[in-house]
Amino acid sequence: MSKNTITKLCYAVIQDEAVTAGAFLPGTNVVRNSDDKFAAGTAAAVSMKILIEDELQGKVVAEPYASGARAQARTFRRGDLVLVMLKAEATVVIGDGIEPTAAGLFIKLASGTRVATSREVLDLTGGADTLLLVEVD
Repeated sequence: MSKNTITKLCYAVIQDEAVTAGAFLPGTNVVRNSDDKFAAGTAAAVSMKILIEDELQGKVVAEPYASGARAQARTFRRGDLVLVMLKAEATVVIGDGIEPTAAGLFIKLASGTRVATSREVLDLTGGADTLLLVEVD
């Protein structure tokens, strides 16, 4: 499946815009901080508010948002298909549970809250963080 856009299937678009509190890649889980800026989500942040690519300026998923840039994020709900930034640390197969971590990344379900299910196979042992197609739980 093409990785040109973060949103693969979304039943209802709920989109938000804010200034970023750091430099982030599309696919990162974000929350609003006390300054009303997008900050990296935490392990406790179970809403699927994911930064999307800056499509209004013709940018793609590989182009990061700089700190202080205006960014768009969508809130994804059960059944939506979305690309999320998976932390490089393990092999993920179709059907594996996915949970949020600190720094706005996601990992294979270990002991946290399951928020999505992997829809593809990725071997990230020794690799770099990358986008993973998931279905929101």
